[in-house]
Amino acid sequence: AIGGGDVLLCVPWLNRHQWHAFSLFSHPTEPNQSCVHISNVGDWTDLLHGSLTERPTCRPCWVQGPFASPYHTALEFDNIILVASGIGITPAIE
Repeated sequence: AIGGGDVLLCVPWLNRHQWHAFSLFSHPTEPNQSCVHISNVGDWTDLLHGSLTERPTCRPCWVQGPFASPYHTALEFDNIILVASGIGITPAIE
């Protein structure tokens, strides 16, 4: 599992033209597994949450990645300066 990276997620039954980036986390109980946590905080995630909670579903999602964190090689240097804000802060604090 690549903790601290991210994936791009498309849910084609919501909108096949929209891809959204989500941080990738190591699964808390399954070794070599990863997971994403999606908060219901915007129009797209509100639509996703609503469609998943109204009834059980088994529909496809498209995933690109995983992509390593841009900070993945930071430990190779003696001095680093990290600049991040918004959702970009997630890989910086892991």
